[in-house]
Amino acid sequence: MRNLKKLLALTLALAMAFSLMLGASAADVKFEDYPDKDSITAEFAEGVQVLTGLKVFQGDEKGFRPSDKITRAEAAAVIYRAVTGDVTNRQNDLYKDYSTFVDVNSDDWFAGYVGYCQNAGYIKGTSPTTFSPNSYATREQISVFLYNAVRAFGDLGSFNGTVLNTFSDKDQVSSWAKIALQWATSNKVINGDGGQVKPQNSTTRAAFATIAMKYDNKY
Repeated sequence: MRNLKKLLALTLALAMAFSLMLGASAADVKFEDYPDKDSITAEFAEGVQVLTGLKVFQGDEKGFRPSDKITRAEAAAVIYRAVTGDVTNRQNDLYKDYSTFVDVNSDDWFAGYVGYCQNAGYIKGTSPTTFSPNSYATREQISVFLYNAVRAFGDLGSFNGTVLNTFSDKDQVSSWAKIALQWATSNKVINGDGGQVKPQNSTTRAAFATIAMKYDNKY
């Protein structure tokens, strides 16, 4: 892996710039499949509106696709933009060769995002050698990504690990994700649904926008 100290130094500099950007009002970005906040479930409307306005969460030629399940590569791209503030994606090419996962090629659109996040310690693979970029991200995987991003800056703050125990499906949480989900549920970065945390379920792009907004508001 490349020089991680230099990578994290750049992260801190860009994160400071991004914090200033968050203080400004978000632009109102429109997509054909998301023309206004009333076109999406009210629960997720603010998150989509805020993060697309800041260009942290971006669409493609098909629109924003709010109801599509978010992939692991897409989650890495959102986390990259949120942490670095590089919403123009100009820095993406700098990290396209950083990943050691065999299923992430340097010419993949997500190569730089995954490479950056892997080297910074935010993301983990689905095996020691694979990232499974096109697989859908589960709620517990997302929790681990965000937990690691906060921990990389050294300040998780205090959290009540027993909150996770209030969910009826707590035993379905993988052992490697338990602490991350304790943190996420305690800080309301991830909320339950019908008394369940649903750790193995995938998350829509609209729902992830709300999760990312809550994460950003908290940290």
